[in-house]
Amino acid sequence: MLKDTLYYKDPYIKEFKATVLSCEKEKELVLVILDNTAFYPEGGGQASDKGLIDGKEVIDVKERDNKIIHYLKEEVEVNKEVECVLDFEHRFIHMQSHTAEHIVSGLIHKHFGYDNVGFHMGEVIQINFNGPLSSDDILMIEDEANRVVYSNLDIETLWPTINELEDLEYRSKLDLKDDVRIIKISDIDMCACCGTHVSKTGEIGIIKILSSSKHKDGVRLEMLAGKRCFEYLRDIYEENHKISVMLSAEMNKTSEYVNKLKEDYKNKEFDYLKYMERYLDSAESINLKDGVLCYFEENIDKNIIKKFTKNILDKDDVHTVFFINSNNGKNDYLFMSKQMDLKAIVKVLNEELKGKGGGSIDIAQGYFESDKEEILKAFKEIVNNSIYCYD
Repeated sequence: MLKDTLYYKDPYIKEFKATVLSCEKEKELVLVILDNTAFYPEGGGQASDKGLIDGKEVIDVKERDNKIIHYLKEEVEVNKEVECVLDFEHRFIHMQSHTAEHIVSGLIHKHFGYDNVGFHMGEVIQINFNGPLSSDDILMIEDEANRVVYSNLDIETLWPTINELEDLEYRSKLDLKDDVRIIKISDIDMCACCGTHVSKTGEIGIIKILSSSKHKDGVRLEMLAGKRCFEYLRDIYEENHKISVMLSAEMNKTSEYVNKLKEDYKNKEFDYLKYMERYLDSAESINLKDGVLCYFEENIDKNIIKKFTKNILDKDDVHTVFFINSNNGKNDYLFMSKQMDLKAIVKVLNEELKGKGGGSIDIAQGYFESDKEEILKAFKEIVNNSIYCYD
């Protein structure tokens, strides 16, 4: 009987000896049957164990015709007693995860009467329920599930007789009769299950429900528990720490700062569109091919200025744009041109206007300490073009 397998007798077993009963080839793999095994076969939403038999890697384990089949790439000698070693970290992660699923499923059944109608344990634990849950419902279940963990309750394994089974109220997706294995967690859950479990809820460590989504008439939850949950939360912490450093924000306030950045971006985009509209409205009556567009603004973001100036310069009828941005008592400038030698012009303007900066023939940046009137006067004297000024 499968109830006599080593993984049921002692789910914490790490190494054992067994005799090889058969070893048969099937395509590119070798199918091995032992006289007893601690390798759990895939089933009940839980993946199979991993490890070594006689030093050879176990690729998969499945149950077939009431026998446990071990899939290897290499043959082992029949009738030989072999050393078997489980990948116990892999096993224990599944024990933590499967017991956590029972706790959450049991609490949802207890509070809402919903059934677990689908369960898969991969990188995350995925459970489907046949009824809806609100965000507040899910937070309540998560809080209570972790209180069950902290309480360090015993996990009991029952093998009731047929008569005893009739008197038990337990969760099950199937109509079971013989060799029914029941996992009981205090008054939290009683469920028919073939998986491996921890002996006390405290060994789970932590349970976190990650997401919920609509599934048919109910809800699908994704969650993590134990070591996988710890590793996931540690990764999230590290990522949020990097973000907090980039934003110069406290780690528990990064979302506030991101929202502020979004609002700032919207405002800057609005400013940009506002400037472009002003240019289009005012430039219709001017022959721009013979002049220089000059803008005077205050406290405008540098990125907006660059984007705005470049876009104006991209117009066919504009060859030069001067942008003056008054900021903290200085008049920052950005000049762009398709026609003028800006490198030469700003050299003269810097001397005339107590300025500092420079650039290339087609773009120049810096600041003037002189005021607007002095700047305009110098522009008209030094730049041999009409100056069309907007402020």
